Amino acid sequence: MFTSTKPFSLKIFFICQKIHAMIKSAHTYLAVEEMPLKKVKTNALRLLSEKGVAYTMHTYSLKIPDLTPEILAKEIQRPVHLIYKTLVTKGHSGAHYVFCLPLQKELDLKKAAEACCEKSVSLVDLKELPKLTGYERGGVSPVAMKKPLLTFLDRGAENLETIILSAGKRGYQMEVSPRELLSILPMTFADLLASTQGIF
Repeated sequence: MFTSTKPFSLKIFFICQKIHAMIKSAHTYLAVEEMPLKKVKTNALRLLSEKGVAYTMHTYSLKIPDLTPEILAKEIQRPVHLIYKTLVTKGHSGAHYVFCLPLQKELDLKKAAEACCEKSVSLVDLKELPKLTGYERGGVSPVAMKKPLLTFLDRGAENLETIILSAGKRGYQMEVSPRELLSILPMTFADLLASTQGIF
């Protein structure tokens, strides 16, 4: 008895189409994810290059739902104590200051005020960050800010060969010598840490 092979052939045809679409989708995904990593050049990275300061780039995924300091360290495969955050503050006089300290630590506002000879300092509203720094929340770097601001780096960095800071864009970090940063920025070491654990 003769049996038609059409249904079987159509089935193979549709399976092949589905596989082809999956491969094409995977290639598109890789292109979208990888291309920006090759082309990114923030103001912070440009300044480091112009000044001849060596740095290492690290990237992490923005799709991670709960990005804790530990997860970030695992993403970039570096010790968590090397990762620093950048905080922008406003002093009692109205002047603005920048403080860089370990990601897991908290800024002691009294120590911060003493460092910049102010009666008090407070963190600026997040909405002010782009206007003051030229960077968006989550991507604020102490390097190449829109307005040069006096910057204080926690004294613990004196004993480190390198520290990791935002490269000026979310998802990008740069590892650089703290000594080299002090040579190109209005930056100095200071005691900044509170005794309590910081909130990431």
